[in-house]
This record gives sequence, C-alpha cells and structure tokens, in this order.
Amino acid sequence: MPKDIILLVDFDGTLACTLHLGECVRLAFAEQGFEVEDNFVEKFHGNNFSAFVTEYYPNLDVDSFKKSVTLHETQKNNGLYEGVLDMLLCWKNLPIRLCLFTARDECSVESRLDNHGIRHFFDVVCTSDHYYPLGKSDVGSMEMMLGYYRERNIDGTFWYVGDSYIDFLSAKNNGIGNTFFRAVVHGDVTRRDELINSGVPEELIINHPSEMTLIMFPELQR
Repeated sequence: MPKDIILLVDFDGTLACTLHLGECVRLAFAEQGFEVEDNFVEKFHGNNFSAFVTEYYPNLDVDSFKKSVTLHETQKNNGLYEGVLDMLLCWKNLPIRLCLFTARDECSVESRLDNHGIRHFFDVVCTSDHYYPLGKSDVGSMEMMLGYYRERNIDGTFWYVGDSYIDFLSAKNNGIGNTFFRAVVHGDVTRRDELINSGVPEELIINHPSEMTLIMFPELQR
C-alpha cells in the first residue's frame, strides 16, 4: 500500500443528500420576507453561502439566514447517503488522511457533522469561512488546503472526490490528477450526462464514493 493518501472530499452531493436543500433555502428566505426565483437554488448549490447570497440579496441578514437553513436541514434530515458511514469506517483502517473540503459555511457543516457523528473521521475540515475572507476562490482555497499538508511535511498522494464541474476545475488547476465525481444524486436521479456535457471525462465518474476504496487500493480486491 502507498505510504499515505491525502483525500479531499466534498460534502453536499458527495457524502450527504441535498434532496431537501432547495426547500430549506426557500423557507429561510421566506422567514426574512424574501421570495426567490425558480432557478435560484440551482445557481445557489455548490457556492459559498455568504458570498453568493449577499450578491443577490445585499439586505439579507446572512448569519440569521445560515442558521435558519441549518435548522431546516436538521429538521428535514438531509442525511448521509446510504453506505457512507460504512465507507468512512473502512477508510479509517486504511492509510488515508481525510479532509472535508466544502463551499458551505462552517456553521452548517460542523452542526451536520456532529449530528451524523462523523466529525472524528476528518483530519481537517475546510469550509468557505476559512478561505473566502482571504479573498480566495474555490481554486485558490484548494491550493491553500494542499499547502496545509505540505507545510507540515506530510508526505502523500493527493486525491479528490466531488460532484460538480467546478470541483473538477479546482482539482485540475491544482494539479490533482486523481479526481473522481459522484454521479447519482438520490435514488435513480443521476447527473452523469450533466457532468460529461460540462467536460468531466466519463472514466472519472462514479456512482458512490465507496467505489474510491478499490480505485485507491486496487490490491484489496485480490
């Protein structure tokens, strides 16, 4: 087995279901007296809460909005995808340093990690609160995360698994060749065609992040 794999993994849409995210966002807006256009949630998904929302709604109380979305997500039980907990337990016994890398804010992510009881699996949790105040984009923030390990002389091979074309560009622009993408959103709903049409090579698309185990450690299937 390799000495170490440093695996950066996205949260929403990769480890956790976002089936109810749109509804939670609309409820949070409504509580502050705002109505949102039909395609807003699609544009909202995958972006930093604070930066994206204030661009469209500069008068919004962002902190209150984020807390409201988190509360609604907890009530709607936007849970982990089936099999994710078993996967994390498996990875804990392999030479993997696991980093959660997400454009969501720390408030919503940390509370959901605690609710699911999985915070301890991650070496580092990097949220938008850590890099947007520094003026960094998703691309720049991934560079910052890679630097975290390099500065500590942690030797390993970098891998990444996400669920969007933005993730693909971030990883590619930072030289992470071992990058894979989750296609199945929930049930039979898949984003495979969307990913391919946006430029993600088909051979990098997987259905579940647990497939990464044998991709990273092919010797385990012997």
